[in-house]
Amino acid sequence: MADLKEIADNLIKGKASEVKELVKKALDEGMEDVVKAVKETSLDGKVKVMIGGAPVTQSYADEIGADGYAPDAASAVDKAKKLLGQS
Repeated sequence: MADLKEIADNLIKGKASEVKELVKKALDEGMEDVVKAVKETSLDGKVKVMIGGAPVTQSYADEIGADGYAPDAASAVDKAKKLLGQS
């Protein structure tokens, strides 16, 4: 069975190396580091960072500066649409 890094590599093949490194950072170092990394790159203002699921809360998303939070996948779709101005 493929590990998460291999899956991430396959999902983003052909994309900018900057995005690939951010995906790997998410897997290796955690959500807070990804939010910080995005803000320090040319992607700041161009992409939205959402976190969610049972292990995290809206409060934690706010604390680390994530653009969005959703408690589950269904809510994440609605939140993503809202962040993209498609609500």
